[in-house]
Amino acid sequence: MDELTIKVVGYTERLSEIKLIMVQVFQFEQGVAADLEFDGKDEIAKHLSIGEFVRVAWPFA
Repeated sequence: MDELTIKVVGYTERLSEIKLIMVQVFQFEQGVAADLEFDGKDEIAKHLSIGEFVRVAWPFA
């Protein structure tokens, strides 16, 4: 089996990739409004990269 590397990435470091995924998945595929998707909490959320992909995670308290 291939190994996957998962790591936390900075929001500003991977901003363009993170926003692209958020728009594609949440706005286009799930119909979430932009003002709800980009709610100002992205800078405090944990963003994970899995191999070449970046995934957005909820903020951790």
